[in-house]
Amino acid sequence: MSHSPTSRLVKHEEKVLIQQTILYIGAGLVTLVLFVTVIMPAAIKMFFKILDGNSKIDLAADKIPPQVPVLAVPFQATNSATIQISGFGEAESKVGLVVNNEAVATLEVADDGSFNQELTLEPGINSLVAYGIDRAGNESSPSLTYSIFMDAEPLMIDISEPSNPAEVVGRKNQSLLIKGETKPETKIYLNDRLSFVKADGSFEIPFLLSEGENSIKVRGLDQAGNTTELELKVTFKL
Repeated sequence: MSHSPTSRLVKHEEKVLIQQTILYIGAGLVTLVLFVTVIMPAAIKMFFKILDGNSKIDLAADKIPPQVPVLAVPFQATNSATIQISGFGEAESKVGLVVNNEAVATLEVADDGSFNQELTLEPGINSLVAYGIDRAGNESSPSLTYSIFMDAEPLMIDISEPSNPAEVVGRKNQSLLIKGETKPETKIYLNDRLSFVKADGSFEIPFLLSEGENSIKVRGLDQAGNTTELELKVTFKL
């Protein structure tokens, strides 16, 4: 059975169409492989190079100083040689700490802006200042100056009157004046009753005696937290 010219032409066109389809699919696969293995990695690499270059340009052009750090100092006087300080600064920056005009630490500020550091104190006044340093190297103005007084010396109380033990006679002497001296700015407690010393550390505190033996506890507490206690024995007779 013979095929007509039209039938042979249709088969030929179908064969050509199939060949073209296979060719297009192959070319598409080759293009996809090239895109994934060559073009895409190169594009990603170029993108990060541009991004890094822009970052360097931004840092070089940044002349704005960071915010001034804020310190949280727990107390103004202590008898401890170390102190834990904390504060807040600009995120992604650093904070420099200066004690008595000497740089003592450079801290990394956390993402939430917080920082903390343990500092060693010298006896006497310790002047603490902080300043911020951003990624471009700009420095902020100094913070407020915080003065921390460190005093580890034991507290002493010298009682000049009365003698210990003592005997007091007569109703007119029932109000006893306790005299002495200690460090300035010390609090004096007579049997837990608070009194304050004078500017030079001296004190004169009245105490009402009861008939018989009186036990008077004298306790001192200085501004750095040092404390001492002594006891007076005074016998009172009408």
